[in-house]
Amino acid sequence: MKRNKGITLIALVITIIVLLILAAVSIATLTGENGILTQANKAKEETRGANVDETIQLWKIEKESGKLTETSASKSKDELLKELKEQKLITSEEFEKLTNGEEVTIGSKTISIEEVKTIVEAFRDGDIQIGDYVNYKNPSSEPVTVKPEQTGYSKSQTYEVDDNTTWRVLGLDEEGDNLLLISGSPLKRSKEENIETENPYLALGGAEGWYNGKDILDEICGIYKNDLAQEARSMKIEDVTRALRNNNK
Repeated sequence: MKRNKGITLIALVITIIVLLILAAVSIATLTGENGILTQANKAKEETRGANVDETIQLWKIEKESGKLTETSASKSKDELLKELKEQKLITSEEFEKLTNGEEVTIGSKTISIEEVKTIVEAFRDGDIQIGDYVNYKNPSSEPVTVKPEQTGYSKSQTYEVDDNTTWRVLGLDEEGDNLLLISGSPLKRSKEENIETENPYLALGGAEGWYNGKDILDEICGIYKNDLAQEARSMKIEDVTRALRNNNK
């Protein structure tokens, strides 16, 4: 007698089930949240984000170096972004966002290319004009008291920072390296000394007041000096003349 060797239907079904299980495990390993393909894509995005961020940071450093050495060899923002797009380091959508000054996230990197200007650069570029108001933070300085022997006035006069004063652009200084700001309100004595029958502004008298007037004003203006201001002083006629001349150009 001959026996026919083969597999039974049950064995076939079990084999198919095992193969399906193995296929499902393989697919999950490849495409799951922690799968090989997913991790590979994440690594690719991390690398792309790091490359874009490094390129932009180097560009910013080159721009700052150019300012210090007074050279302008660095490419423009638009040229840089076009290069990144041509190299396929950024997508068209990312290109548009970066061009408009928006942030993009590539991998774990949040990237922006918005150029930060100093107030002097903004004035030179025409972003702000003479007479414009600017946001200058009033410092927390100690009050300044001037004595009668300085002013020639019969009483001591104390001045303190007015948190409500505003600041306007007066133009660049003589060297063109610093921006001059003018207070939106004149200096007034501290409220304790501003009685109704007395002038609240600086009082000068006699030879002492005439001789020391400028130094007294500069000393009082010093209450508005902070780490953003190179100096705080009284305004001179030369400042007004320069502002009028530059504003008429």
